[in-house]
Amino acid sequence: MAGTRLKDDSMKSAFSLPKMTISKIETLIQLDQVFDLIRNATNVLTFFRDEKGEFRFLYTDMGEDEFLMMTILMHRHIEVFEFFKAAILDIENYRKAPDHDDAFTYKASEYINIRKQALAYLNI
Repeated sequence: MAGTRLKDDSMKSAFSLPKMTISKIETLIQLDQVFDLIRNATNVLTFFRDEKGEFRFLYTDMGEDEFLMMTILMHRHIEVFEFFKAAILDIENYRKAPDHDDAFTYKASEYINIRKQALAYLNI
């Protein structure tokens, strides 16, 4: 029930949920299966670049359950958390000073690239 208050008896702990795995799309994920999962999902939060090169953001039915699940998943996957944290900090900096010099944006981008390279060496 999205957007409704969870009752104590229905609260799930992070340890009772199925384990999540992160895989590289090119090697481990069958995209047809992913598209079927998304097509049949009740809630979706994703962003992608289409064939024209335009960036798209898709989200549906975001409520309390989705917020709690997203925080649990981000807690489990620090690289996802760090990615969104950098984006949110960048947006906050821009809103405070729309004419800022983009220094944080470039530092965040550099950090993401360095982190991606480090994880590649670890084969994660």
